[in-house]
Amino acid sequence: AEDFLVGQAVVFSADAVLRESGLILGGKDALVLGYGKIGSSIANYLRLKGCRVFVCDACPIRMCLAASHGFAVTSKIRALKTVDMVFAATGNGSLCEDDFASMRNGSYVFTATSGDDEIVGYHELLSNSSGSFCGKSLLVGGRVHLCNNGNSANFLHGGVVGPFIKLVQAELVHSLSTITSVGRSGIATLDRDARARIADTWLSFYSYA
Repeated sequence: AEDFLVGQAVVFSADAVLRESGLILGGKDALVLGYGKIGSSIANYLRLKGCRVFVCDACPIRMCLAASHGFAVTSKIRALKTVDMVFAATGNGSLCEDDFASMRNGSYVFTATSGDDEIVGYHELLSNSSGSFCGKSLLVGGRVHLCNNGNSANFLHGGVVGPFIKLVQAELVHSLSTITSVGRSGIATLDRDARARIADTWLSFYSYA
């Protein structure tokens, strides 16, 4: 639930940033890197805003899923040269300095996570870039706007997801309560029954039905 709303929030912030420069999302070409829970939400919300959306994911299964949802699937290298905006939502180093050099002059980059997770060589890129656009982005290579210094675009407007964040917080607390049952080198996953109980409790407080 939170991830779906984060995707919408990223697009909301992108729209706000563009409007401050006299631009709008509608009619622009956008590349979404990563078609997971957040990336798919970004892609769908961009389409609702009137953008032509291209999707690239390292996983061919997700590429097929994006295609079945009506999105144009493409390679990153091909799309970077033509799109107006890039939305990076992999959390796994989807962009590097060479990618920025391939982008169109004046294009925008928005991420859905921290810069050092999404951009390879992030700190070096940061030190070689100049501030611009009312302090809300860096100008990379003198030509590409990197929104919020490469960090989550939605944090420009508080990263708000409403009471849905309490689902995540409850799952964290529950996981901490079971940590002693995990071996020193083990990894435990919150089981479906526990998540269902948390969701049911959340609904009893926040359901609008």
